[in-house]
Amino acid sequence: MEYTVPTLSIVFIIIDMVMGIAIPVALFVFLKKRYQCSMVAFGIGCAVMFGFALVLEQIVHFLVLRSPAGSMIQGNIWFYGLYGGLMAGLFEETGRLVAFKTVLRKKQYNDNNALMYGAGHGGFELFYILVFGMINNLIISLLMNSGNTEILTAALSGDALTEVENAFALLSGTSSSMFLVSLIERGAALIAQLSLSVLVWFAVKRGGKYMMLYPLAIVAHLLLDAVAVILNNFTGSIVLVECVVWVLALIYAALAYGVWKKQKSGYRENSL
Repeated sequence: MEYTVPTLSIVFIIIDMVMGIAIPVALFVFLKKRYQCSMVAFGIGCAVMFGFALVLEQIVHFLVLRSPAGSMIQGNIWFYGLYGGLMAGLFEETGRLVAFKTVLRKKQYNDNNALMYGAGHGGFELFYILVFGMINNLIISLLMNSGNTEILTAALSGDALTEVENAFALLSGTSSSMFLVSLIERGAALIAQLSLSVLVWFAVKRGGKYMMLYPLAIVAHLLLDAVAVILNNFTGSIVLVECVVWVLALIYAALAYGVWKKQKSGYRENSL
């Protein structure tokens, strides 16, 4: 069976990819020029996201989800959502904690480096999902519309061929607007990443009772991810899920702003 992807879907896929590059770059340039933030903070944010979330966390998923407990976790949406959120929170917030306590300790004179780190951490996640995630969709869409899908299926048979054909059907049947949902979702995720970076930054910088901001960031991360997974399963409404995710992200931003205003050092813009 021949499948095609609407031109509008391809346009939206390309927009996702462009924004996946443009947004992190724009944040980097703005924070560097406006607040003289450290390029190292941005780079460390990218490295932590890659190392802790895309390497270490995935190793744990590989081990846990293939263990006897894995079947129970994957068979219950509540367990699955809470497990995924907890792992994301533990690895990403611990990555922040380690980075702020070590390589970025000497960058604490400028609290705006918390945002620069967050731009790297969240920006790399956005780049990974919107660029790497969408490039496969773009290539397959172009092959489908040009009638050249045999490039992908010629050497396949049986279950492997069925799986690829199901992917073709899914991509072809996906509403064009859904390809913009990823961009909208990533906007909320980026706000959350910046906010959680601020919380862990001041947990490390102030220490003492403010270290409670670190476990708070883990719980906040858990809640955001778990709610998205569980709510989507029960409602199936993307609009509702995105609204809830955005509300949570904005609450985190308000919390981070409150902590920032109370704890920010006396670093002045006119001293830059």
